[in-house]
Amino acid sequence: MKEASGELNMTLITIVAVAIIGAIFLALYPSIRTRIENTWNESGSDLENAFNNRQQSGSGSGTVGGN
Repeated sequence: MKEASGELNMTLITIVAVAIIGAIFLALYPSIRTRIENTWNESGSDLENAFNNRQQSGSGSGTVGGN
């Protein structure tokens, strides 16, 4: 009986720990998502600007790889 009680305690501790980690993730998710979106948008606009600048300067064939 004592062994079964110990297993129940470990199961309960695991469930509580997973719930706490999930709650922390859900609390931080909006800021993580915003940061990822901002980084994605900035990198996309940087690539677009580089591509447009390259086309305007007349160098290369206009492809991103430069071939």
